[in-house]
Amino acid sequence: MTSGGKQILSGDGQPTRMELDRDSLDSGGGTSSLQEEEPMPKVDDEMGVLVFCGMIRSRRHISWNLLRALARQDDKEWVCIGDFNELLSQEEKWGIHDHPHYLIRNFRDVLPDCDLHDIRYTGSLFTWYMKRNSQVVAKQRLDRAVGNGKWFLRFPERSGQSLVALVFDHDPLLLDTSPDSQHTVCRRFCFDNAWLLDANLEAIMVAGWRCEGEVDLLHKKDNCVAELQL
Repeated sequence: MTSGGKQILSGDGQPTRMELDRDSLDSGGGTSSLQEEEPMPKVDDEMGVLVFCGMIRSRRHISWNLLRALARQDDKEWVCIGDFNELLSQEEKWGIHDHPHYLIRNFRDVLPDCDLHDIRYTGSLFTWYMKRNSQVVAKQRLDRAVGNGKWFLRFPERSGQSLVALVFDHDPLLLDTSPDSQHTVCRRFCFDNAWLLDANLEAIMVAGWRCEGEVDLLHKKDNCVAELQL
């Protein structure tokens, strides 16, 4: 979420770019206004906000006031997901220095102001990693998903998952609103990069590869896939 605006996804999936009156946002008052480049669409179902907060801490309040302004626009279900570049507690950081307490307090204040609640997920607690000479020197949970109370009621079976990124310094987040759906889809097997972090992966692959009798390469591959899916 940049200081210049953000893409807002309406209920019909059509994005609308909205610019903020920065003077009203910088004032921190309760009269922040939205200046739209085009008419804001009516949100019939829910609103999704893709978030990226900038690195400049002194301007972080602009993003928080933007969230407050969006929360006042419509009394519908909405969810925000992305890089907030902020923490809710010191436990969300691993490293030498503590995170500034005033930044944590400001972030913790804006969520209840907008009726936004943290969506729990499985996987690693940390979503961002700093490396020096190939060694991890700091880890933080900068990425998250939050939804308002009505969104939580609409999707009671929601689930979140932190995936593994082998190239980028941020791990992607997967938000599933219906993980227990009765609809089953036949999908081809795909290797999950998260398995590379499993200490038991080598033993599983060896067990799958060692088949009794004379078997061809494809049979060995199918056996490995079956072992991985157990």
